[in-house]
Amino acid sequence: MPKPAPFVPKPAIEKLPLAVRKDIRDNYDSEVEEFETTISGLLDTTFHLKVNPNEVWAYNPPDSSYSAGRVLKGYIEGFIDALKWYVETYGDEGKAHFNEAVTQSELSINANELGDKVMTAILF
Repeated sequence: MPKPAPFVPKPAIEKLPLAVRKDIRDNYDSEVEEFETTISGLLDTTFHLKVNPNEVWAYNPPDSSYSAGRVLKGYIEGFIDALKWYVETYGDEGKAHFNEAVTQSELSINANELGDKVMTAILF
């Protein structure tokens, strides 16, 4: 069996199509402030989102009917759900540990430069 081709990160899309930009504006950008407020409230510290849709959307299959804004929103909502579980499970001590470990207080989404050499599952 041939060895799979190594992962090579794709460059960001220079300019997203108008319909994709509108969908991001309507379904993601309009929620960013609320997401940041929710995350900041859970962690008792200011937290920011740093998401470049042009980088993320480069991985969208060309014939896909996915909604760019809803995909980005889903990533952030998934993070918030996991963070709520974490804070409920580990309380103030876990929150303090999280804030100590996460020094930039921002969530970013991008391709991992390690590609297929990185562990992709988080085990609890």
